[in-house]
Amino acid sequence: MWKQWNDELGPGKELFVESGMLRVQHTGVLDEREKQTLQNMTAEGLRDTQFVLSNDEDRRRAQERGWAHKLLKFTIPKTYSQETFEAVLDSTAGYIYPSEACAYLADKLRKKGAEFSEGPEKGEFASFLVEGSDNSRRVTGIRTKDGREHPADLVIMACKLLTSLTHAPIR
Repeated sequence: MWKQWNDELGPGKELFVESGMLRVQHTGVLDEREKQTLQNMTAEGLRDTQFVLSNDEDRRRAQERGWAHKLLKFTIPKTYSQETFEAVLDSTAGYIYPSEACAYLADKLRKKGAEFSEGPEKGEFASFLVEGSDNSRRVTGIRTKDGREHPADLVIMACKLLTSLTHAPIR
């Protein structure tokens, strides 16, 4: 969807920057979690967006698609061979311009009839509206600090990020 929205904005404007993300392993082989991720990407029809450093076919595809310069090799410390950490480049990863993206999406949603509760008191979350028993609970809306209830078929919480990221995207 991010790419589609970039296209809607037209040339020179973008909400999403496709930068890729290199997931470096702690050893020279893929761990089980990374193998499962690749299986999931295959099941979703997205395996061609993943490039395994040690896989010749993946490196060839990365070269063809302009991603090869991001398939970086890192030598494993304290080894006497040329062994490197295994890595997977995920070309679907990127970053967004959050303010522009939120404003763009809010405008699209308002045009489709979505309502927003914004500002102090009326926009401050107090609690979820929940129905059902412990085994089958379902969120049916929210209550805001002003005491007003907002029933909804879909609840999306947009919250302030309390931590900061300590790394930059691969460029």
